Amino acid sequence: MRSSFFNSLNGDRKYNATHWAEYFSQFIGNGVYAEPSTSMQVQATKGMTVKVGAGACFINGYAGYGDGSDVLTLDLGTSVKRIDRIVIRLDYSLRSIYPAIIKGTAASSPVAPAIVRDGTYYDVCIAEITVGINAAEITQSDIKDVRGDNTVCGWVAGTIDQIDTTELFAQYEAQWELLRAACDQDADAVISAWAKLNAVKKVNGIEPVGGNILLALNNIPDGGGYYKSPYYIQAGTVNITGRSATVTFDKAYSEVPVVFTSYTTSTTSDANPIVTDRTETGFTVKKGTTAGYAGFDWVAFGKLGETTEEEYDMGSEITEHLQAAEIHVTAFEKNKWNGYTSRIDENKAEILSSKEDIADLQAEDIIIKSRLDNITKLPEGSTSGDAELADIRIGYDGTTYPNAGDAVRRQIADVRQDCLNGGYTATGAAYYTLNNAVDYPLLGLNLYGKSTQNGVPTPEAPVDIVSVGDGGSVEVKACGKNLFPWNDYTTAPISRNNLSADKVVINSNIITINIPQGVNSASGVFINRNHINKILFGQNGKVITLSCKVKSNYDVEIKFGLDSHRETFDSTTKGNRISVTFKYDISKSNSISWYVYNAANDTEIQISNVQIEIGDTATDYEPYKGTTANITTALPLCGIPVDSGGNYTDSNGQQWVADELVYNADGTGKFIKRTAKIDSYNGETVSGVYCSSTGGLDTGAAIIYQLDTPQESELTAAEIAVLRQLQTFDGVSNISNDSGADMSVKLCTNKALSEFVYPITTGLQKQIDELKAAVISLGGNV
Repeated sequence: MRSSFFNSLNGDRKYNATHWAEYFSQFIGNGVYAEPSTSMQVQATKGMTVKVGAGACFINGYAGYGDGSDVLTLDLGTSVKRIDRIVIRLDYSLRSIYPAIIKGTAASSPVAPAIVRDGTYYDVCIAEITVGINAAEITQSDIKDVRGDNTVCGWVAGTIDQIDTTELFAQYEAQWELLRAACDQDADAVISAWAKLNAVKKVNGIEPVGGNILLALNNIPDGGGYYKSPYYIQAGTVNITGRSATVTFDKAYSEVPVVFTSYTTSTTSDANPIVTDRTETGFTVKKGTTAGYAGFDWVAFGKLGETTEEEYDMGSEITEHLQAAEIHVTAFEKNKWNGYTSRIDENKAEILSSKEDIADLQAEDIIIKSRLDNITKLPEGSTSGDAELADIRIGYDGTTYPNAGDAVRRQIADVRQDCLNGGYTATGAAYYTLNNAVDYPLLGLNLYGKSTQNGVPTPEAPVDIVSVGDGGSVEVKACGKNLFPWNDYTTAPISRNNLSADKVVINSNIITINIPQGVNSASGVFINRNHINKILFGQNGKVITLSCKVKSNYDVEIKFGLDSHRETFDSTTKGNRISVTFKYDISKSNSISWYVYNAANDTEIQISNVQIEIGDTATDYEPYKGTTANITTALPLCGIPVDSGGNYTDSNGQQWVADELVYNADGTGKFIKRTAKIDSYNGETVSGVYCSSTGGLDTGAAIIYQLDTPQESELTAAEIAVLRQLQTFDGVSNISNDSGADMSVKLCTNKALSEFVYPITTGLQKQIDELKAAVISLGGNV
């Protein structure tokens, strides 16, 4: 047996965080603190991201605090819905509390995944998010707030006594129905509502004790009034001299009634009544284990087995018996009840206020629907205020369109097409540097499959076939002149050489290096090969210029560049921009480095405005601008070289029968499969051209062959949404992919489209989307 907490004598009493957590968990329950009302509330932000609001929580004796900066990203939707959970996770191994996503399983009727409560994690769930079919964005209507559900979370409202929020929602609903039924003088509804209250094991928030619910006068809703049979109240008194007694009703009920009891007199200390064996004809009441005399009042409330026209004053009868019961409520129970009734009064006020808000929203919904009807089609000859909208239906050339939407869409389509006719298409390479782009999304992109082998295969020496997208995806990057994404290197990817952690500070776009006096070996920072190859994919064999600004408080000798090409700069470069030009070779180490030699004093070096660009000349610095699309390839994009009849010709004049990904300017796209693959050949029919890992149709060889008929499939909404992010930038734009796939790229070269038409169309689309969301949230249809 353990005990706590006592003063230590010579170290014989030591306690850790686990002991304290165990102690606190005994009187502070798990959940989220209720103040403020937005404490740890999950809110939709942008795309597939959600934000967890500021607040505090308590889990198994440990406290967690959020400052509102936690942002989580959910996976895109698929062809079937799913439900994800957002949880606050107590992680024993990390000794931390943090928000996390539990991804659900996609299904036609999805259910929320189980939360984790094992020896490693203990989760409290704060929200359930429905991820729709092919969803690329989470809206607030997709988020179900479950902070108040005690089965998965609950509120931390105080110490010792906690609010039982598991049944609180059911109580609110039952209380509202009871109040409404009483106001409507509807006997059937009153009985149904009363039964609901009994079903949740509480009456207006009062817990039953030993089967007995002690009621006060204000338990009876206003306007109780007179009700006709078959609803009936029977009451009486029963005395017990042993341990139990049986009560038989004067009139049998058609269903088991609700029974309330309270003791009136007692010669024993354990007289609390327990009602058992309730039936339509009676019940048994028991007291405790001590022998002695006890008297009990009882009230039964239910539906009779027979119907008469006799009327009963329900309100009077309930009041009479409750007055008798209330006499025996202890002072402690009265005080406790006063707290409950106060809370219920507040709940009723909130419910009535919510009802008024709903009425206002319904009225507003009618107005919005009316406005939508007007926008969709104006009534002929209208002279009211809505007739002013007729002007938007008249086009620039005098054409009158049937509705406002057609007028906007068709005219913008005309302007867009005129601009697109001035676009530029580049094709035949895996990388492009474009000098005539503007700030605008790509108008079109084609990826052509290609399968290659590193050597000539033979049956004795097979050679693997490598195809585009073998890794499951193709990453396409579009960026401005500067290829160096500085924001990706403000933390871990920049490594230190011969320097302690406190000697390198990275802030904004500046690296500050502090070199101790007398350092003779290379000291500085570098970015390793994997990251450089990620920056420069598609640039193998190209001439690259790397430049930056270097500032120093003392004369230093700096070696700067890539492992494959370094240059040394003396003190005369101090405060100037320096550069190095090299031919990028992906097979070499290729780490960008800034190393300092022979520091005579304690020297501080600042490196800023890092730029990597195509060509042999360092131009003026430009901040990195870029977009990236990771395009999922369920199957790789393959391509077979042919002498004729191919669907694509590369820059060397070689024709290919190539799989193809097509993305169009109108937001549509598709996969065209022209090849198929046999992982291990075993005599299958191969009618067209093929390539083989052994050079022939040998058993066990990997074969890629031409299909007789190409197969097409549409890109999903999620894939289209990813491709729409790709954008060129004013001046120089670079477009490349990480798989060596040849591309055909169409881009905008018309300033009007990017500076005038594009902002207008995106602005109108945003307003339409917001209007749709508002109407749907009010229960309307669009």
